[in-house]
Amino acid sequence: SWGIDTRPITNDYFASTSALVALSSLGQNNASSYQNGILWLQVQSVEHTTYIAQRIHVLANAGVDVTADVGSLISLRNADNGWGGYINFRSNNYHTALALHALKEINCQDQTISSSHGYLVASQNPDGGWGFCSSSSLGCADGAGDSNVYMTALVVDTLTQFKSTYNLATPISNGIAYLLAHQNTD
Repeated sequence: SWGIDTRPITNDYFASTSALVALSSLGQNNASSYQNGILWLQVQSVEHTTYIAQRIHVLANAGVDVTADVGSLISLRNADNGWGGYINFRSNNYHTALALHALKEINCQDQTISSSHGYLVASQNPDGGWGFCSSSSLGCADGAGDSNVYMTALVVDTLTQFKSTYNLATPISNGIAYLLAHQNTD
């Protein structure tokens, strides 16, 4: 594994998965450090949508069977077709986009995909962007539903993966318009 930081975004899990992605991109899949990292990742106990989605991404690219992780990820989906961080946590755009991205990456053919991209489309804000959660959902923290560039880019990237299968041209175009309108002048 890599990293010893305990902060959520830089902890050893995220540091290790990011290092494995980088090593794979550099063609280092046969290096012992890469192989040891894959073995370490396989034995980690994960229950959070973000962690499972990232593990699916890394392990699938390494040729490891991710069937159990796919089942775990699908089981975290809520009745509204979105995902929260853990089972029964309120759905939000962030976790839903990460889950769909991981499932699409492995060409998962589950019915989950066809109904879950609708969650993201329905939560698009009138300005064409997306916030962390749907601004119309109960319990969405003050301002968390407001559109922002990061969430809009993540959701547009996710929906773009489905554009050849589903009619998503309008939400994708509106999201792109939001991104272009919010580019800094520098």
